[in-house]
Amino acid sequence: MVMTWPMVEPARSFSSRRSPEEQKRRATEELASIGKFFDDMKSILSARAADATVAHDERAEAMRDVLSGKDPVFVQVGSAAQIESAVGWCKSRGMRCVIIGTEGIETAIAFLKAQSISVVINGVHKVPSNRHVATSASYELPNKLAEAGIEFSIATGDEPAHTRNLPHHAATAAAFGLDREAALRTVTATPCKIAGIADRYGTIELLKSATIIITNGHPLELTSDVTAAWIDGKLIDLSSHQSQMKAKYDEKLKRNGK
Repeated sequence: MVMTWPMVEPARSFSSRRSPEEQKRRATEELASIGKFFDDMKSILSARAADATVAHDERAEAMRDVLSGKDPVFVQVGSAAQIESAVGWCKSRGMRCVIIGTEGIETAIAFLKAQSISVVINGVHKVPSNRHVATSASYELPNKLAEAGIEFSIATGDEPAHTRNLPHHAATAAAFGLDREAALRTVTATPCKIAGIADRYGTIELLKSATIIITNGHPLELTSDVTAAWIDGKLIDLSSHQSQMKAKYDEKLKRNGK
């Protein structure tokens, strides 16, 4: 389950159309609405457990493992204040929180460490939102989390079509201090551990899903290509219009003796 946490501190900006008081009121209302939704889902599950005739609710059933703390709730944030608010709210309800974001993470490192909170860095290739922040801040963030002993993974923070750039985000983290093997784990083993599916995915081990790739170089290098891939043990056809076109003209050159 993924949710976006409301802003809990007023934005003091000339572009803001709402007063600090109105912003605080809206934040309080949004948090109350979120709390009511979770309470309603929990009540439905409790009622159904006590009485089998209670109507089945797909939403509540889908949230069963989240409400029990078995599965994490992924919370998207944009500031340290949001991080502290979201973590406190989840813990008060016995739920496991995973923070998604980039902004505010570095400031909250000590808090995240103390609360044993995992993090999904929502893209390494980002520019700072404030002029006083170093341009390399997002590149260096993974190494700072690793040094603090915080469990984290790396995402692209982009549309699904651009997930192909995920190795490049991890490679940038490695270029700015993160151990190369640790960088590779942030896009393989660690995401599976955070998501609670490490018993099936993330590493090459006996009885796990054979979902693997073979590359002709280090997976984090820009010049490396995937030469073979399997998903759950099934070999995937990697051919495309572009690869077929290349093969066609490679053959044409060969016939012409070039």
